[in-house]
Amino acid sequence: EGSVKLHWRHGIASEWQVMEIYDTSIPAGGDKEDLMMLYSLPDGNPPIGAGLHQFELRTRKGADKFEIMETWGAWYLIDINC
Repeated sequence: EGSVKLHWRHGIASEWQVMEIYDTSIPAGGDKEDLMMLYSLPDGNPPIGAGLHQFELRTRKGADKFEIMETWGAWYLIDINC
């Protein structure tokens, strides 16, 4: 909510890119508390490429930064309650 933004970069030397919400979904049988936001890169594609991928969650216009994972590319479901 608010100014929370998800960023991604490939490896440790490339530029951070802001990811964008491309779809929202509620699983069958769920309610508004189960809303999922699906992210992609600005071109509409998921992050691809072999090697290290880093994701960072930034809040309050970047005042707080939380690196949430650093791993090989895959699909992830992250549950954040504020």
